[in-house]
Amino acid sequence: MNWSGDLNISERFGAGASRLWWVVLGLLLAQMVSCAIWVHTWRGEERDFFAFYSGGRMGLSGQNPYDVAGMAKEQKQYHERAGRTGDPDMVFFFSPPEALVVFAPFSKLSWKYACYAWLSLQTSLALGLACLAWTFGGDGRPRWIGPALACACLLNPLTYRFLALGQCSLIVASVIALGQWAFEARRPVLGSFLWGLAGIKPQLAIPFLALAFVLGGWRRLAGVVAVIGVLNVLGCLITTGTPQTLLKYVRFVTENHLMERNRVERDQISSWNHVVYVLGGPAWDLTATGMIASNAGWFFLIWLRHGCPLISTWVPEYALAAAAVGSVFCSLSHGYDLVILALMAPLLITRFKLGQRREVASLAGLIAITTIPRAVVKTSASFLALRPGLVELALSYRSLIVAILAAYLIVRGQGGIRPSGGPKLHDTLPSVVDLSLGGSS
Repeated sequence: MNWSGDLNISERFGAGASRLWWVVLGLLLAQMVSCAIWVHTWRGEERDFFAFYSGGRMGLSGQNPYDVAGMAKEQKQYHERAGRTGDPDMVFFFSPPEALVVFAPFSKLSWKYACYAWLSLQTSLALGLACLAWTFGGDGRPRWIGPALACACLLNPLTYRFLALGQCSLIVASVIALGQWAFEARRPVLGSFLWGLAGIKPQLAIPFLALAFVLGGWRRLAGVVAVIGVLNVLGCLITTGTPQTLLKYVRFVTENHLMERNRVERDQISSWNHVVYVLGGPAWDLTATGMIASNAGWFFLIWLRHGCPLISTWVPEYALAAAAVGSVFCSLSHGYDLVILALMAPLLITRFKLGQRREVASLAGLIAITTIPRAVVKTSASFLALRPGLVELALSYRSLIVAILAAYLIVRGQGGIRPSGGPKLHDTLPSVVDLSLGGSS
């Protein structure tokens, strides 16, 4: 099977890029070894992955993972088996039934081995971001950009932050990059499946549904939505065996998502409502309806900015950057979710090729600042003896930078970038008899 379709992947890498790939693989191996050592310090209850693990275990045993009392019992039994005493903090399963399909294999393992496997998967997904080097208008980009993107993802502090929590934001970024490679390689079924996996974190996936329509029309959007639907049905079958599990998820999230860690007052929040709050505005907490409305408003602004363009006039790398910024600016997001901003890379590379190097340096610098650990900023603010108001602004640096990036995309627009003349997208859905991942030949 020719997985590269009409794209000659071997032409994407020269000798220099090949050597850099060996560096990437060395970093990947070193990070996996360090993670294996690191897991021995994990206790479980303070890790977000523990919520995924517990939810998967409940689902596989036919229980409802959105039952608060049942989740408390499951986690208490785990701590008792581990010989722990006291009253450990509870973590809850806020992911949709689709996520149970992903987490179930890990939940079949013991806690330590599940952690090893999860961290190995997460670090390996950094390689998926290398696809950004030759997708989204990637013709003519230097061959070393792919491994350089993988290195940047592996080495920044933000990566270690979400690895420490066991979060899954990197999965969303990676499947979007890999999925676009599949679409441009004329593998629409594989592309739809990969983009559908982004639904395991629905608050971040919302704008990528709009991106599916912008880049591939109704057919790509229908394919991605169909995959999300099928995976959610499978998740329901894994648990209670009835689609009512999806309704229980919606009810659980509606009633519990505004827990303390998701309140707008917390400086870890990266969405627009925290920017409004920290600048002296009202304290608005984002609900599910608010997130959908915010994303719709965001893309409406982008659309108006360009004179209500037809789909064919959208520049792929700009549309991707708009979706990436929108996913963290218009939805309830935290600092570790800003790994999604890696998807701005194609836009920055294109602008660099156009000679706009100061502009690119400024944007790359802002994105780099978001990777600085919050503890460093907090210590620096304390050392400088800043006033409380300035300390609050300093600790909100991530949300303020995301707001600047959003303003940049609105003001700057596509800015003279022309759609690439590279491989065309063939996003035709397969017929009933053509369900293989190979798609059309």
